[in-house]
Amino acid sequence: GANHSLAACADGSAYAWGNGEDGQLGDSMNGAAYFSSAVSQIPGVSAAVNVAAGASHSLVLQGTGTVMSFGDNVYGQLGNGTNTDSASPVQVPGLINIVRLAAGGYHSVAIGADGAVWAWGRDNFGQLGNDPLMDSNVIEQVPGFLQEEGIRPRSTTETYAAVTLHIDNRRWAGVPFYLRTGKRLGRRVTEVAIVFKPAPHLPFSASATEEL
Repeated sequence: GANHSLAACADGSAYAWGNGEDGQLGDSMNGAAYFSSAVSQIPGVSAAVNVAAGASHSLVLQGTGTVMSFGDNVYGQLGNGTNTDSASPVQVPGLINIVRLAAGGYHSVAIGADGAVWAWGRDNFGQLGNDPLMDSNVIEQVPGFLQEEGIRPRSTTETYAAVTLHIDNRRWAGVPFYLRTGKRLGRRVTEVAIVFKPAPHLPFSASATEEL
């Protein structure tokens, strides 16, 4: 995380250490001045197979396919239907048969055994894959390309493409043009970056025109 760390052990236990002011250590303690430099076992977790740390929240994937969350919840990144921080692990409602998880700064993502993707928390840049952009304190399934309205179920259209172009003349030699397009990109933007380079040949020396 931003200032805390997590670890899952082979015996199913999980450990946390570092900053715990928002409850992200899962030991029922929090507060502006609370931190732990000692590696401490997280109470209530006995079947951990993976962990993920956000900026100030924590996720634990259990062998049962369920997910526990704790810590900062200002954007709903704990997925428990509230925006209240939790200093103890609580199960994320509605998540079953989860095989992988990840934590962004203020959002969380889980992938089910069936390939379904679930996301919750902050959505200011489209992190949750929904439209319009809106934070969520409950899990939301991220629709796939084939599930969107107007898309043929057997479509094989690529959903992302990136191309680098060059113009083969002296003026534009060595100047790359980057084109990127795709679905669910974080923003729509056109950027022009100008970098001045020395001319390949100067007909006069630097001092040859001083007396003109």
